[in-house]
Amino acid sequence: MQPLFEPIPTEVKNRLQSVGFKPYRQQALSPMFDPRSIQRNVIDGICFFILFKLRTRAQKAYAPTLVYSIALVSIPLFNLFGRLRLDMPNDYMGHRKTLQERLKYSGLTAKAFYDAKKINSEYQTEMRREIYQLEKQLTEKGIEY
Repeated sequence: MQPLFEPIPTEVKNRLQSVGFKPYRQQALSPMFDPRSIQRNVIDGICFFILFKLRTRAQKAYAPTLVYSIALVSIPLFNLFGRLRLDMPNDYMGHRKTLQERLKYSGLTAKAFYDAKKINSEYQTEMRREIYQLEKQLTEKGIEY
């Protein structure tokens, strides 16, 4: 498979390092963003408890509680969706699908690919035919190429 980016030449690398650029290193995911971490669950629990208290106060004061209800429902849902998303990391992080995988799920892409492949093969055949005719003319004239 062709690399995603062309490698940087060593002279350019050395120049960038002399200016102060450093190669990129991926940082670890903060526990705040990991739905399975204890820190995230504690913060979600605190938010849930505060919202629940605010909702009960709003009920006692006969104030609208819809905002608090939506927030109370959204905290566990977002946590659940985050956990489900982490169960399939290859679908969205770092996994480059092969051409066959992309063609399998997109009919338009497959049709365009096969049309382009057909046009390219016709073009290549025509070019080979022209090259053959030019070589033939050169050999008839006695010119070596």
